[in-house]
Amino acid sequence: MWVPDPPNKNLTLFELLIIKIKRDIFLIPTKPYLFFISQYRRICLCLHCLYRSKSNPDIPVVCTEPNSLYIFTMEAHWVLNGKPNRLDEILKKKYKIAIAEDEILYESLKTNDGRTKYWEALWHDAKKSDLVSLFEECKSLSGNVIECGVWRGRTTKLLCRSLKETKEKKIFYACDSFEGFGDSSLGDEDVKLFRPLTRLKKKFTAAQDVPAKLDKFFNYFDINGVCLKGFFDETLDKIAADETFCFAHIDCDAYKPHLECLEYIYPRLTKGGCIVFDDYGAKAWPGAKKAVDEFFADKVEDVKFRKDRGDGAWFIQKA
Repeated sequence: MWVPDPPNKNLTLFELLIIKIKRDIFLIPTKPYLFFISQYRRICLCLHCLYRSKSNPDIPVVCTEPNSLYIFTMEAHWVLNGKPNRLDEILKKKYKIAIAEDEILYESLKTNDGRTKYWEALWHDAKKSDLVSLFEECKSLSGNVIECGVWRGRTTKLLCRSLKETKEKKIFYACDSFEGFGDSSLGDEDVKLFRPLTRLKKKFTAAQDVPAKLDKFFNYFDINGVCLKGFFDETLDKIAADETFCFAHIDCDAYKPHLECLEYIYPRLTKGGCIVFDDYGAKAWPGAKKAVDEFFADKVEDVKFRKDRGDGAWFIQKA
């Protein structure tokens, strides 16, 4: 594939390539050598895809670059070809599908047969989860269980499936705003190239129906579950002051929410208990790793990685 050498002077291709994406404007500089060479070459690959598409609008864009650049390429493709930005439409469609799937699931849970089949399916999925593997080592310790960042409750249900195998009836706290990020939840630590704040703020918004659905799930399977709806800095302190935890799952993506959760959970974590970080190794959420590393910089615990069953899990174990 064509990749030009870094130019010594301005090129028309780079002069006025201003791509308006939603409410954000990305300007590719007229001096591309300001980029690292690897970044420059990757952008050139995307631009090649764009201009091929511009000259042949009936040919689909094919870009093998990472997701963020692929999305950037597609957005630019739509703008250059006079088509409306469709990212919002794609996101809404994705959320509608997720909601529809849950509607079908909860309709099936109204019957004994539906509940039995789903309970078996959850156990099958739990046996393939490293998150659940770590939980199984901690659930016999004293303390309850907390999950910060629930969205539509997939991991909530997996953890509760394993929790039901214990004799002690622990409380499971499912904490989330269930409406996406708040005005102060995101910051510069969470932004990446082609992932501006305006885009991030639109994520994980389709969950207003989840608390009621989780309450049904808890009732169907006799789980001592509590949904705490709201932002962490408003809701965590509503939990009993003397509460302790044997296990915590933090899946809240951004820098500030991670710190809020850690500052609350860590002092209340039982010795030997674990905190699992869903986004620690996620390149899409750099703020997660930054927050965790900063918090544990003066602690004795180290962040570890385990991969026994599935995709792996990042965690700490309380010393």
